[in-house]
Amino acid sequence: MKILKIFFIAGLIFGGTTLNLFGQLGAIKGNIIDGETKESIVGANVVVQGTVTGASTDFDGNYFIQNLKPGTYNLVVSYISYKTQTIEKVVVTKGKVTQLNISMESVSKQLGDVVITATRKTDTDIALLNSIKASNLVVNGMSNEQIMKTQDRDASEVIKRIPGITIIDNRFVMVRGLSERYNATWLNNAIAPSSEADVKAFSYDIIPSSLIDNILVFKTPAPELPAEFSGAAIQIFTKNIPEKNSITLGYATSYRMGTTANSFYRNNVGKTDWLGFDDGTRALPGGIPSHLNKLNDFNSATFSQDQIKLQEIGRSFNNNWNTDKTLAAPDQRLSLSVTKKFNIGIIPVNCISGINYSNTNTYFNLTRKNYQVYNFAEDKSIEDFAFNDKQYTNAVKASILSNWAFLLSPNHKLEFRNVFNQTGQSRTTLRNGIENYTSQILQSYEYRYLSRSTYSGQLGGMHSFKNDSMKLNWTLGYSFANRSEPDIRRLTSIKNQDPLSPYFGQYELGIGAAASPKYAGRIFLDLNEQIIMSSANFERKFKFNDWRPEFKTGYYIENKIRSFSARLLGYMKSSDQTNLNLYLPADSIFNASNINNSTGIKISESSNPSDSYDAGNFLGAGYMAFKIPITMSFYIYTGVRVEKNIQTLDSYKSDNPSEPVNYKNDEFNFFPSANLNYEFNEKNTLRAGYGQSINRPEFREIAPFVFYDFEQNAAYSGNPEIKNAIIHNLDLRYEYYPTKAEMFSLGVFYKQFINPIELKYINTGSGLQYTFQNAKEASSIGAEMELKKSLESFGKKDNFLKYLSNFNLVLNASVIKSNVKFEDADNEKDRPMQGQSPYIINAGIFYQNNKNGWMISMLYNVIGKRIVAVGQPMQNDDESIPDAYEMPRNLLDLTFSKKIGEKLQIKGGIQDILNNPYEIKQFVNFTQNGEKVIREQTTYLYKPGTYITLGLSYNF
Repeated sequence: MKILKIFFIAGLIFGGTTLNLFGQLGAIKGNIIDGETKESIVGANVVVQGTVTGASTDFDGNYFIQNLKPGTYNLVVSYISYKTQTIEKVVVTKGKVTQLNISMESVSKQLGDVVITATRKTDTDIALLNSIKASNLVVNGMSNEQIMKTQDRDASEVIKRIPGITIIDNRFVMVRGLSERYNATWLNNAIAPSSEADVKAFSYDIIPSSLIDNILVFKTPAPELPAEFSGAAIQIFTKNIPEKNSITLGYATSYRMGTTANSFYRNNVGKTDWLGFDDGTRALPGGIPSHLNKLNDFNSATFSQDQIKLQEIGRSFNNNWNTDKTLAAPDQRLSLSVTKKFNIGIIPVNCISGINYSNTNTYFNLTRKNYQVYNFAEDKSIEDFAFNDKQYTNAVKASILSNWAFLLSPNHKLEFRNVFNQTGQSRTTLRNGIENYTSQILQSYEYRYLSRSTYSGQLGGMHSFKNDSMKLNWTLGYSFANRSEPDIRRLTSIKNQDPLSPYFGQYELGIGAAASPKYAGRIFLDLNEQIIMSSANFERKFKFNDWRPEFKTGYYIENKIRSFSARLLGYMKSSDQTNLNLYLPADSIFNASNINNSTGIKISESSNPSDSYDAGNFLGAGYMAFKIPITMSFYIYTGVRVEKNIQTLDSYKSDNPSEPVNYKNDEFNFFPSANLNYEFNEKNTLRAGYGQSINRPEFREIAPFVFYDFEQNAAYSGNPEIKNAIIHNLDLRYEYYPTKAEMFSLGVFYKQFINPIELKYINTGSGLQYTFQNAKEASSIGAEMELKKSLESFGKKDNFLKYLSNFNLVLNASVIKSNVKFEDADNEKDRPMQGQSPYIINAGIFYQNNKNGWMISMLYNVIGKRIVAVGQPMQNDDESIPDAYEMPRNLLDLTFSKKIGEKLQIKGGIQDILNNPYEIKQFVNFTQNGEKVIREQTTYLYKPGTYITLGLSYNF
């Protein structure tokens, strides 16, 4: 661990340097009272004039401003219902604390029975910058104020604006180029539930942007943060405290080029599809046994009756295999939010409730290909399969938020937060293409419906004692997630290529002597996950003259239970006597009279015990942390977190369904961390941090379940031998805050991974298959920059530059280099980590004119090519399967809004103006005639389509 030694030595030098600066700065402290009553004023603001440096008074009315250069300052003192006053010529001497007590005069001598309560705003850019500046850690974020300047509709679109972050599959987050598995997501103060069966990630697309107060992205480990992250620990805070009573109604409609007003195909539309859940149209028939093989027992005394029942079950399924052709309607979005402030007795109550609904359509024309080993002799690619997919997707999202805050007293608050999301997705895929490994020309269909339900609720309290020197917060939480895919239906027909056949050139439905979910299948998948958690955090601030250390401690307990079940059904020929013409249309083939036990087809089941699993995860964690001031400008925040984690999974082996798999990963780990912060002055800060973290396998990654994914034309299997990955994280960042609304930061980071978990290609000889593996080790090193610049000062110019005063610029960029290492005996070659992008760029220019109500923004995003699936290296390079890379894609969005009066706002924009293709490629490298050449093989390609939106909102 040479890098750790280097960092440790650098830290000693860093700390030693700051000690030499001890006594070079000064401070101001004092007490603020009401001039008439002589009582202390709590929450008054004292700010150095012309800067953002300042402090608020505590519950004794005391304030303390430190890290001031020697000199003379003017102080601005303000508080609600008191006259703002400026105190001039306050002298600060190096190494000393200037005492300044202040008396304030009330604006009104008598307020009657009016009680004024105030809470700190957290949804503005300035509030966010202040939080980042005051943090002990390396952190980035996005405020609601910034969100409202974009077209971002959900958390997945919002968070990609944060430095070092990109979005995968429109819903998963990648931080610093690391794949989604390396992030931990908290919704308010509890771990967010996962509704994904195959991915170790939270689906950010379920949280509407209008419900977000702010998002914080912590990039360095700390004792109070979960240990299971390396990319980032992400906290999404939903709105909780309203500014005023209001009702806001919003509506928007959108046009997607290539989709809207074009032909659109759907199958089996249920009565409640528009609400995001199935009404039973796709449900299993009633009375079906736990496995259909129970009805095929020849030795059973009831075999004849069982066969009759099997026939009845086959006929009772919804056998509508046709698609309905319509025109794709414009996308629709509705929102309603209500904010209310009132009292229950003497207790102020704040409530924010909101409902969001969207109904959208997309059509993608996709190219999917896979390749055999490259033909070097003829210098050409050999396709394993080549498909053209026409994919039609209708998506419905509905969400409900209800957050309550009870202000029991100025230093005691209770919060009750609730978020429920329901999403439904109906997808029809029409496929044509060729499978070379089976020598078949295929015509396939998949009708798929996905329903996701998630609920997250927390009851929490925040309490302060002894003049705010002691703080306690606690949370009790419950989360639930369900992912249901009822009746995924697949049909595959094979083209007759025999010129002597009367059916030459026609397609025959691929029903054989055994059922196959691929050729004529019906699949039912269901996942349920529940999380119960409890946490508490205690903070104690000490005062020993001017030395003010802090102590933190707390615990986190979480119990997660998941159950996953899959039923794989399909149709097969009833017997050797079957004479059904399989060249007929599907609705004729599946006519009830053809579903019989003699001359037609019948329903069958190929489910194995390995296709389902029950899993659980218990996490018990505790921590202690210390903030230790070394000088008035330099402090260390350090501590340790301990975690007891027990992960279990019970299933059966896929190659031997009678042999159980009982997986248990029981570990107790220590996770030390240290963060060093040096404040040169009120505008310049330097941070350095180290922390150890962990990455545990997801349930799906260890489950022996093998699942065929029609969309990818690939099978995925788990690996019970997967081990935990350990990560060492190092960070160094410089921050500059020229004004209260501006910042510039530049940082570098290094990560070392032991046993990183990756998705790997397996060459089975019969199509694509992927599984999960541990590499030996990997490293990632990178740099990132963020700039927020206001051009407000240009308003003082006398030339054309004054017209730029309403513009703001945002730029963040990251460059990363990663490398995975393997054992010398392996065929694997060193390469970048799977999911790691070499660069990420986000840029934006914002125009906002409060006088005329106009806001216009232009946003740009691009990521470098990254490995989405690891290939299969062979001892002979000529036989290797190359890695698959997602290619860079330039995104350009334009947004505008116009306020009309005080209550009406019109908002619109254009997303994905450039409409670059989404493309995955393989690169074949070899030497030809003494020169190195590269051949590209496209495996996946489509264009999403430019998206135009226009909407309005009205505030009652």
